[in-house]
Amino acid sequence: MKNIKIGIVLLLMSVGSIAVAQHSGKPTPPFTLPAQNQSTTAPTQPKLDATPEAPEKTPEERATAHTKILTQKLGLNADQQKSVHEFCLKRAQQDDADKIKFKTDKDGMKNARRLNGETFEKNIDTLLTPDQKTKYEQYKQDEKEKRQKKVDAAKEAKKK
Repeated sequence: MKNIKIGIVLLLMSVGSIAVAQHSGKPTPPFTLPAQNQSTTAPTQPKLDATPEAPEKTPEERATAHTKILTQKLGLNADQQKSVHEFCLKRAQQDDADKIKFKTDKDGMKNARRLNGETFEKNIDTLLTPDQKTKYEQYKQDEKEKRQKKVDAAKEAKKK
């Protein structure tokens, strides 16, 4: 009789340890049957930096938006606005073409973006007054710092 009691205790302990070992620490969602009109495949996981994905803007929209920002930050006149819009549009169109061309070549895309950016900078440099160049350099530095803060915040969030 004593052996039976010991056997039952050992059996219960082993079943309990197996149940604990299978639990990964993540809560499991309750089981639900899929609705008839819903897909039975699992939904994709959202990105960690999940911001609602807006439809990608056209090159024209991106050029207009960047021209507007530069006009506000630098105080561009009408002629400068027109020229800056042309430069921004060329860059946006080239970026889109490069995105397709270098779809699987990360280094090629990086080099193409760098060259496209250098061309844009040369064009802008010929257009701006010395005062506007100073403001433009400050604007670029501020934007760089904002991007770095986002990267740092994402790294910090990933650690947690």
